[in-house]
Amino acid sequence: MARNTTPLGELIQQYRGKSGMTLAQLKSKISITKGTLSKIENGETKKPEFKTVQSISSVLNIPFHEYVEKYIELEQKSESLMGILEIAIAALENTIVIPKIATKLLESEKEDSLELVKQCLKTTLYTSFLHKSKNYFSKQ
Repeated sequence: MARNTTPLGELIQQYRGKSGMTLAQLKSKISITKGTLSKIENGETKKPEFKTVQSISSVLNIPFHEYVEKYIELEQKSESLMGILEIAIAALENTIVIPKIATKLLESEKEDSLELVKQCLKTTLYTSFLHKSKNYFSKQ
């Protein structure tokens, strides 16, 4: 039977291979079953939950921008994309992937682009304000 992997599954499998970790070893480090991990890797689970991908990526040391780029190829829901965008904006080292997430969000057919732009701007301004405040008060 031919395998129908996804780019995300291939990425996870590649990093797991580099680490020399078995599915059982990875399972023991996160709260995901071995079967679920296998299904994600081999493409049976086309779009796992983002939290699941974050957990796997954390253990395997997959850089944020790498797994997010693969994940947003699969994600269509504007709420999910907005959540990923918020995470990317909150962590300043993730700036490389922010335009890609925002573009995917604006391509969402079910949402009004103007509303999405407003949400993106609010998120960006809020996060920027938090970072500046944190920096200001840490110097005090």
